Amino acid sequence: MTPSQAPPAVTVIVPVFNDGRRLALCLGALARQTYPMSAVQIIVVDNASTEDIRAVTGKFPGATCAHEAVRGPAAARNKGVALARGRVIAFTDADCLPAPDWLERGVARLDAEPGCGLIGGRVDLFCEDAERPVLAEIYDSVTYLQQKRHVEKSHFAATANLFTYKAVFDDVGLFDARFP
Repeated sequence: MTPSQAPPAVTVIVPVFNDGRRLALCLGALARQTYPMSAVQIIVVDNASTEDIRAVTGKFPGATCAHEAVRGPAAARNKGVALARGRVIAFTDADCLPAPDWLERGVARLDAEPGCGLIGGRVDLFCEDAERPVLAEIYDSVTYLQQKRHVEKSHFAATANLFTYKAVFDDVGLFDARFP
């Protein structure tokens, strides 16, 4: 992007289920992005939480909240895609803390690769209690969040840090909502 060009419109999709505390941290990190926030749409998709997710989202002027009754992260992400206005779609999760330059670097990298369908960036796991990680955190760190390996060998990326174009969904379809 040259200085005279407007930045591409980006929609950030954040699915959440009963995790308002960490969602607030994530939205705070998104509010501090170096990317021009005038070009950013943030959609939090509440996946039928029993917590008041709208109350959390309402504290962040740049974020809107949508509801998805069908349980599962794929259904929640699909709802976000349906509401997305950006040419670029960035996915993260409610328990993620994107770096301040996350959007800027992700969009630049995606646009620098003509014909690229998606990019996945590094995901650093942090445990709720570093001295006592729970089984799910250990499992994620060993399997799911090995982003570099997934991108290079399997050609997919964990949606904790994934950038793509909205047009890609027109070509390949949405996430498989049967995925738990």
